[in-house]
Amino acid sequence: MTLQNRHKRTLIFSLISMIVIASIAIACFMPHKTNTYDNKILNNKILLGNVENTEIAVFISSYSSESVSGHSYIINGNDNDTIAFILMYDGSKIVFEQNGLSKKYRITNLSEDDDKITGVLRSGLFSRQKFCFKPYYVPKFKEFDSQRYKKPLYDVDTLTNVKYGSASGYWTEMDYEYNLYDVLKGISKTLRRHDLDLLMDIYLPKSDTIKKHPLVMFLHGGAYYVGYKDDQPMQKWCSHYASLGYIAVSIDYRMGFRPSKRSIERTGYASIQDAHAAMRFLVENQSVYGIDTSMMFIGGTSAGAITALHLAFMTNETRPTTSYENDDMGNIESSGNHINKKFTIKGVADMWGAVYDIKIIDSKKIPVIAFHGNLDEVVPYGYDYPFTDINLGPLRQQLFGKMYGSSIIIKRLLKNGVNKSKMYTLENRYHSPHVDNGRKINDVFYYIQDGMDEFFRDITTSVDIVSDSNYYCINNKNATNITWRVDGGIILENSRNTINVAWFGNAPEHKVYASGIIRGTGFISEFDLNKK
Repeated sequence: MTLQNRHKRTLIFSLISMIVIASIAIACFMPHKTNTYDNKILNNKILLGNVENTEIAVFISSYSSESVSGHSYIINGNDNDTIAFILMYDGSKIVFEQNGLSKKYRITNLSEDDDKITGVLRSGLFSRQKFCFKPYYVPKFKEFDSQRYKKPLYDVDTLTNVKYGSASGYWTEMDYEYNLYDVLKGISKTLRRHDLDLLMDIYLPKSDTIKKHPLVMFLHGGAYYVGYKDDQPMQKWCSHYASLGYIAVSIDYRMGFRPSKRSIERTGYASIQDAHAAMRFLVENQSVYGIDTSMMFIGGTSAGAITALHLAFMTNETRPTTSYENDDMGNIESSGNHINKKFTIKGVADMWGAVYDIKIIDSKKIPVIAFHGNLDEVVPYGYDYPFTDINLGPLRQQLFGKMYGSSIIIKRLLKNGVNKSKMYTLENRYHSPHVDNGRKINDVFYYIQDGMDEFFRDITTSVDIVSDSNYYCINNKNATNITWRVDGGIILENSRNTINVAWFGNAPEHKVYASGIIRGTGFISEFDLNKK
């Protein structure tokens, strides 16, 4: 557009704003006095309309009985900058001035009602432009309460020893404070398998009003030999997350093995089968416990973290060869119960866990938050054999394979674009740093809990804004009560979860904000055009 044409069109469009302001009750605008367009859009400063089918937006910066100044914008025009103007009264005519140019106009056929004004703009004998303008009102932007998943809000009900399945194995519980007698007793138990009940404890937010809650399922550690679902850390974490508004679960799983690599790997695989059976049970009973099956997390410590990671990423095609050679244990989903339900894990909390094959991490884009002491000698922080704190000599390679620890797992996920993954390296810490020598929780426990809080909440309440040209929408069907706000433009259309925006090219920033409610709590999402 040439400078002359640009001035001509600006003159026409800006002039209309003066007429509208003079014709519609002046008191309804009451503009703030300012010298320049400040990118802050107020209800009493905006007019939308058209001149000969060209859509125009006019913003009033200052107003007096003698003049009006502001900016105009051609919606869907070739030039997307706002253009400054000054209009002045001169008897029965109006004078437009910009960059030293000046021209007079008059208005005919003026008509107005409660919501619009129409008329004809004339600048000469044959120059005739019809116009129609309406006041524009910025959609109300509301911020909703967002304490759920952040602060304890609920008392907790606990359902103990809920049976989720049964399977053949050695045992599902053993106290951490074991002695030589317990070890010998354990070895004797591995001489033959037993029919075992698989049990879980379920923690529920009491008197909560929403019907579906995100789920967090925890697995204790103990080298696949010791541990139980209701030890103090598991109880504390489950009670905490239920008080925030989650359904929290802690499970027992099959443990025990003979002193061979094959037996150890098969026990590890059995724990994955059991965790899968527990998830299927929870999906099957989602209405009983109030579970939102679209938002299911899993976490664990040590062996429990190893199980959680493999449940999330391992497939039947990548399960260990020891699980099917000579005596096939069946697919991951074939044990524990006969429930045929699918599920998707939305995130993993890995506390000093590892995987045997780093390539399985490439199978899915599931975010992982990891906590791992960089001096861990039981489960490697990097790539190494487990139990390097024990002098096993050549026996080590006969019992264990090397493992990829948390630091390598997170690097792989970030390389794969799973950007919500995060590594918390616990400097100068060893194995199980969340408890002291008496298995009592300590400050590291709460540090980990704070990290998990943010991780689970971020995924649970994540609502992204996606764009298609100048249209912006919410990509989450669970989001309700959506309101919108934009900086550097105006909302032309608003249909709950979608808006159409006209952007001002010379505005200092261009951002879209959406607020609403997701899974019982408020959210605010931001989309910055300058960063896309």
